[in-house]
Amino acid sequence: MGILRSGSRDTKLVSEPKQKIITQHITLPLIIMKGFDTSKQEWIEKHTISVHNDWVRCVSWGPFLMQNVIVSCSQDGHVNVLTNENDKWICRLLENNKEPMWNISWSATGHLVAISGKYNKLSIWNTSLPEWVCINNEHDSKGSWKSLTKALRSLTNSTIVDEDAFKALLKEVCGALVAADVNIHIVQKLRQNIRNKIDIENMAAGLSKRRMIQTALFDELVGILEPVSCTKWTPLKGRRNIVMFVGLQGSGKTTTCIKLAHFYRKKSWKVGLICTDTFRAGAYDQLKQGASKANIPHYGSYYESDPVVIATEGVKKFKSELFDIIIIDTSGRHKQEAALFEEMLQLNNAVKPDNIIFTMDATIGQACFAQAKSFRDTVNIGSIIVTKLDVGWNLNEFEVYLKPRVSVKYEVKYISLSCAVRDRHDVDVGATNSPIIFIGTGEHIDEFELFNAKTFINKMLGMGDIKGLIQQVEELNINNDLMNTLKKGQFSIRNMYEQFQNIMKIGTFGQIMNMIPGFGSELCGKYSEVESAAKLRKMMTIMDSMNDKELDNTDGAKLFNKEVGRITRVARGSGVSYREVQELLLQHSKFAQMVKKMGGMKGLMGKAGDMNNLNPRQMPRLNQEIAKFMDPRMLNQMGLMIVLLMIIKFKLCLAFQKGEFTKLLFIYKDLMTFLKNVSLQCENVSKMSKHSENIMSVINLLDFIQNTAVSTNTGEKKSSQRYGFPGYRVFYDKIENEIPTEIEKFLNGNYSNASVEISTYIIEAFGNSTRIDFGTGHELSFLAFICCLEKIGFLSKDDYASIGLYLFERYTEIVRLVIEKFHLEPAGSHGVWSLDDYQFIPFIFGSSQLIGNDSISTSCYTDPVKCAELSVNFLFFNMVNYIHTVKTGPFSEHSNQLWNISGVNSWTKINSGLLKMYEAECLLESPDFRIIPVILNPLNIEALFTDFQIIFFTKP
Repeated sequence: MGILRSGSRDTKLVSEPKQKIITQHITLPLIIMKGFDTSKQEWIEKHTISVHNDWVRCVSWGPFLMQNVIVSCSQDGHVNVLTNENDKWICRLLENNKEPMWNISWSATGHLVAISGKYNKLSIWNTSLPEWVCINNEHDSKGSWKSLTKALRSLTNSTIVDEDAFKALLKEVCGALVAADVNIHIVQKLRQNIRNKIDIENMAAGLSKRRMIQTALFDELVGILEPVSCTKWTPLKGRRNIVMFVGLQGSGKTTTCIKLAHFYRKKSWKVGLICTDTFRAGAYDQLKQGASKANIPHYGSYYESDPVVIATEGVKKFKSELFDIIIIDTSGRHKQEAALFEEMLQLNNAVKPDNIIFTMDATIGQACFAQAKSFRDTVNIGSIIVTKLDVGWNLNEFEVYLKPRVSVKYEVKYISLSCAVRDRHDVDVGATNSPIIFIGTGEHIDEFELFNAKTFINKMLGMGDIKGLIQQVEELNINNDLMNTLKKGQFSIRNMYEQFQNIMKIGTFGQIMNMIPGFGSELCGKYSEVESAAKLRKMMTIMDSMNDKELDNTDGAKLFNKEVGRITRVARGSGVSYREVQELLLQHSKFAQMVKKMGGMKGLMGKAGDMNNLNPRQMPRLNQEIAKFMDPRMLNQMGLMIVLLMIIKFKLCLAFQKGEFTKLLFIYKDLMTFLKNVSLQCENVSKMSKHSENIMSVINLLDFIQNTAVSTNTGEKKSSQRYGFPGYRVFYDKIENEIPTEIEKFLNGNYSNASVEISTYIIEAFGNSTRIDFGTGHELSFLAFICCLEKIGFLSKDDYASIGLYLFERYTEIVRLVIEKFHLEPAGSHGVWSLDDYQFIPFIFGSSQLIGNDSISTSCYTDPVKCAELSVNFLFFNMVNYIHTVKTGPFSEHSNQLWNISGVNSWTKINSGLLKMYEAECLLESPDFRIIPVILNPLNIEALFTDFQIIFFTKP
């Protein structure tokens, strides 16, 4: 936009269809528009418009709300839309309640967009809400799809799911979709479909509102990307499968042809490539170069100008050589559309392809609709491949406004999928009625994925694709090498180099993280994908400078430290510092020690020595060994990818001991939110006598466990040993076998997909059968059990007080019975940070119950007599009274932490302090967190992330 100077007036040039318009910013609240009359060769005043009682900051002209309008931004940040009705200009003010707008324009797709705030936030006007929706800024360039994940998490963390929460979710979701350039008709249809499915006010009791809403949203998003009644094309063995690619120039057809050929070649198909693009210079050279690198046979001509002749000859040649798949790359043009379609039709008639694949650029937004429709009208498109899903979109028109120059990136990668499959005016009518079969996720030949709408939406919403990750790892076929390495207990530098190579084959750091539920973009933002990959390549470069003796040495650090000249030589050869070589050797030593420990564990791999049949009795010890060697700082230094592959191939679970990783898991947030909400409802509540029917069902389950414990013999005389009567294992086996049936009974056949997870948590809530001990990790498992019941809708907010003051009291009584009868050892050397040898959570709920009860002093629980009197009605005193009865000596010595707490003069402060202590020392720093849910089944990595994500990973 040019700026002209005319005396003291600033004049900006903007365009109107078929005419130039001059807008003059003057001291009066006016916009003076003049049109240039080409016949008279002079400027003629067209309109003088009063817009606002202030200076006009910027003016733009464009189509808005089905008519051409002038949009102005005033000095105070208000946006004015001026429409010409009956030859009169009418001002419509677009309010922005958050922060003033300071630049306005139109996006390439016709949306009204504006820059606002000191952080250069990019906002779009959502006509369906209507309001401004922020879609990006220079500090947060993750794209508007992050809003969907945020909306789902806010729903999960909501204490109450009512109509207001539901409307807020729909508002965020629709705003994110509109901001991502999804056609407004599709968004409106999605919104209406969700509202038709969900009736919050009349929803049946016992149903989980969160789950129903999440499922409805998930199904509608999947429905956008999946055309109705379409079968995806797959090649058939025993016949010649001819595939023809079509699409505009620059959409990535040639690269995608090579990727598709490489994909099927890896699966032992005989694939050939034919280049028929005689229009673009260098087209055959590009295909020839890419095919040669991938070792794929190809056919083309530098001299023949007729693409039909080349295609016919190429197909004939590959058919005679019994190729399974023949891929034809065609030309793509922008200006010569008629010639393109004519050529495409001739090729179609000549070779009669089994499948025509439309290649579509993901960065063009809604413009893809017109493309898809044009190609569909000419040939029968059978499939779609979407390319460039790793690329953002630069709003070039805004770059001229931003100082310093900032390219505001706006992710539109997902919208193209819906636009190509669905009609822009009617969501039920397909533009191509063709399924998406593959997506291109990068420039490299392996950055090519099979498209599955459900998996795609899962990853988009942060729910991961662990099955896809397992499949990619299995395709590396490195199980035998790793198993032999484990069995020998040896891990050379060459072994580590091979593992790094395997990581590079799987994909980038971000791709791997996006496939794990609960990780994705948040972790990628904190631990830079670029830095991680660069670190990996640098370490591989260092190892490339080593000789065979050094690479095959299982104790590299010893060899290099003995002959320090080797470190200097390797550093010079790889172009790194002396210290960086030492760091690599240190990392290798960590891995080598871990592998040596694993190899020395007898019976780890079972009798057959098979890694897939690891001995469960050895798992607790193995987990402890891994935790010793996997220093959390090591994860930062080496990049999480390095550790990740080792974990997956060993089929173990790494207990992340650093809070930064734990916080990223949905389960941590779910549990902490649930704990705080229950504690809040326990405030100033007297002894409860009435409880809901479902609470009593849980009590009946606990009674069953108590009766089982009472009826089980200890198996050993009390005088023979201090801890661990073997009869406990009999008790544990009984509840392990019978609890699933009891769970099914009290769930009354509902929530069958959640019963496995719920059963596992309640079984683990009564101790460890291997060590015969009990600690706060098992208490945490009971919290997870109750939290699951609340998540599926079996328990509700109305039950929170009963949960805190009745269920946990009853659970604690049964735990005490089990501990005393079978002499379970406290898990940990000091109990739970000197609160109690076994429990922590009841102290939180008990202190909350006392909030507002000023008549009871915070220090009186140190007096055994007073404590016994109050223990009948107050949970906190019940817990402390038990300590008085089982421990002897001064209270300040055997319960030092409780003694310190007694000095706090407010139950409110005690309660908030206990919550913070539990979060910081139990959830974030203690290995107790690993019990929920990953260590429960460490033998099956797929079950680790799928079977136990039903509830806590909020997967629809």
